Amino acid sequence: MKRLFSRFKGNLLIVVMIAALLVACSNNANSNNGKNSADESGNKKEVVRVTMDSDIDNLDPFAFKSDAAQMVVDATYETLVDVETTTNSDGTIIANTEKVIPNLAEYTISEDGKVVSLKVKSGATFTNGDPVTAETVAFSIKRGLDPQFYSALLWNIISLTDAKQVKVAGDSVEITLKEGTPMTEKVLPLALNVVMNPEVTEKNATSDDPFAAGWYKKNILGTGPYELSKWTQGVEYRLSPAAKYWNKEKLKNDGVLVKVVPDAKQRLALLKQKAVDVAIGLPPKNLAELKEDANIKVYDFPSTNTNYLVMNNQTKPFNDPKVRQAVNLAIDSNNLIKNVLYGFAQPLTSPVPEGMPTHIDVIEKEAADIEKAKELLKKAGVEGFETDLYVNSSRTEDQQVAVWIKDSLAKIGVEVNINQVSDAAYRENQQSGNKMPMFIEYWFSWVNDPFFQMFWMFNSSNAFTNMAKYKNPEVDALIKQGMHELDESKREAISHKIQQMIAEDAPIAFLYQRNYVVAANKDIKGMNRWPDQHLRFHTLYK
Repeated sequence: MKRLFSRFKGNLLIVVMIAALLVACSNNANSNNGKNSADESGNKKEVVRVTMDSDIDNLDPFAFKSDAAQMVVDATYETLVDVETTTNSDGTIIANTEKVIPNLAEYTISEDGKVVSLKVKSGATFTNGDPVTAETVAFSIKRGLDPQFYSALLWNIISLTDAKQVKVAGDSVEITLKEGTPMTEKVLPLALNVVMNPEVTEKNATSDDPFAAGWYKKNILGTGPYELSKWTQGVEYRLSPAAKYWNKEKLKNDGVLVKVVPDAKQRLALLKQKAVDVAIGLPPKNLAELKEDANIKVYDFPSTNTNYLVMNNQTKPFNDPKVRQAVNLAIDSNNLIKNVLYGFAQPLTSPVPEGMPTHIDVIEKEAADIEKAKELLKKAGVEGFETDLYVNSSRTEDQQVAVWIKDSLAKIGVEVNINQVSDAAYRENQQSGNKMPMFIEYWFSWVNDPFFQMFWMFNSSNAFTNMAKYKNPEVDALIKQGMHELDESKREAISHKIQQMIAEDAPIAFLYQRNYVVAANKDIKGMNRWPDQHLRFHTLYK
């Protein structure tokens, strides 16, 4: 939860819900037919053109899965609170996950972490003019707790599980948690915690669909700077300025036109031809080449995006930690970063990536130690074994990484058969048990917190996100303890201990942290990096 909570498309999210196939456009119409406007001082505002490979899958802010859908939700809804931003000397805007600020509401958290108070800001409205009130905030939280939405998982992780824990008191909403946790403050700004209109929801609800999930799949009534004025599925969509947006000074452009282009070569060509202003999701090789283009700026941001080789800990020979340690020692991550990522990554040296609080280096990422790896295999009694490595055919980068892994493991006598399978088959195999002894995955935590990261990736109770089927009861207990430890120094000590234990158990092969990289024409300003690594459109201008 890619996804955030990583935006882990196809794993946790597939388990929780099945995406609907959408064939209609939003009913919200606020199109200005692409004409540019001016701000109050008379400065011209222009439409920003973007291309990416992802299309909208679901417009419900509690149910989307695709990158495109999240960016539309970010553009059309406001969160209860946000994170503070700073502007670098080059004009890039960086969001700070450690500093939460008011947005639709001001907030306080009690000393024991159990009581959260949200005071609704006066003047905030939905794009139809209806006011945002404490009642609408409480309704939205209760809607998000419904188990059909994966937003419930995020509320549940901070021990909010029942609508009875949410109360309205005047212009404020009071949430009483079962247990305090430092993660609460970091969950509040997430895109899943937006405000929805109860009257519109009730109007479009049915007896079988009391929260109007079917209506929200194709429609938006948000509180944000844009409305979705056009959507041609698989082709493009248009975000136009919301006429009744309550905070107009926030918006720096005259809207956004997003072209859906699955082929990376075509996206690259559109950027070079200046047919678009911003290109998302270009391969590392292309990005490296664009660094030499005087007309293009490549924004290369460090990231906590965790990329790793999964070894099924319940299947021989990977049920032996010595074998898993040997695999780790045989792979030279620096070679991968240089030859596949073209430098747009850094070695992954811990289950808690660099850039996340309490990170320590617990894994040496120097050159591969082939002799030590061979020695470990000999001790495990599995010299010269053969295994299968599965790769998602839709991820070119992973296919290239797989070849490097195959060559690396051949040096310690392990013969690897690479099996490329479709995205659907890949995800089905993941969830069905022991079909894939090795496969490549990534995880990105929306909440920049070590225990959020380790809970989803390594806690044995999370069968669908603990992809390696790793099980260590002591690690489970320590993760649970750390999630609710309010003393910062004690929490850090627990995290350090867990990182060292996981490194010793080596449930996965630690590969690299992939950077967040976006390419844009040099005249684009206001490029940004938010905690969930999804571009915020409202700051962009030219």
